[in-house]
Amino acid sequence: MANEGRRRHVPSYRTSSSNSATFSPPHVRSPFGSNIVYCDCELEVVMRTSWTTSNPGRRFRGCPGRSVRIYAGTYCGTFEWVDPPMCQRSTEVISGLLKRLARNDEVVLRLENRMDMVEKDIRRVKRMIWLVVFTTAFCMTATSAYFWSR
Repeated sequence: MANEGRRRHVPSYRTSSSNSATFSPPHVRSPFGSNIVYCDCELEVVMRTSWTTSNPGRRFRGCPGRSVRIYAGTYCGTFEWVDPPMCQRSTEVISGLLKRLARNDEVVLRLENRMDMVEKDIRRVKRMIWLVVFTTAFCMTATSAYFWSR
């Protein structure tokens, strides 16, 4: 390849539609054998997964400046869907499952909080039991010492 080892840029591609066609970015073959794609910010594009209701689980590539703090302020808008759009039914099913998962996570969190409270109560009761045992033992020892000293 004539361009081997050289950087090439992906032209910016902005879209508001979730199912828009995407461009075919130029790839650069790195010396290590992988394709590297750069955005207009001259940063290596990153792959992420969308978890929106309209595109749940759909992967895309784009400029890292949008979400990576070290690149804050540099965002050229480079964007490309990696996965094809899903059918409406798949989108609805996945969205429903994600909502159910979120509800289950809330239930687990509430149960963990309740379990923490119960564990604190158990520790408190154990301390009280030890206090009663110690007090009883002390009283019995003091009483027996009093009666034996007579």
